[in-house]
Amino acid sequence: MQTDDLLNYLNNKQFQKRIDKLAKKYKNKKVLAYGAGLFFDVLLDKFDISKLNIVAISDKKFQDTTEYKGVRAIPPCEIKNLSFDVLIIATLEPERLEDSLKKDFYPECGKFKIDFFNTYTFKEFWAEVKECLS
Repeated sequence: MQTDDLLNYLNNKQFQKRIDKLAKKYKNKKVLAYGAGLFFDVLLDKFDISKLNIVAISDKKFQDTTEYKGVRAIPPCEIKNLSFDVLIIATLEPERLEDSLKKDFYPECGKFKIDFFNTYTFKEFWAEVKECLS
């Protein structure tokens, strides 16, 4: 997956509207983003997510609390120590992570709201990318 392919796809889906909708929905809420891969990188670099109060990004690639592209970055084991209102999954396949996050973190952190940046399934995404490339 190339950055340009993903960016074209998100622009075709008018993805800024999705981000603005989330910002309105979670106004004055502390947001934890989960997933620091290509999808999150494109969101940070190419879209305006400044209206979301992102207090941290968590990903298994972080071993210690650090900073990632100007955002506080924490390993998943530190989620229980973070004060947040909603976790927004920032991956291309959010549905794969939702159940795992609930299983892994609800016992220690209590229940919290989970939402998604991306509401399209990975299958839908790939079908459209292939169509654009042909």
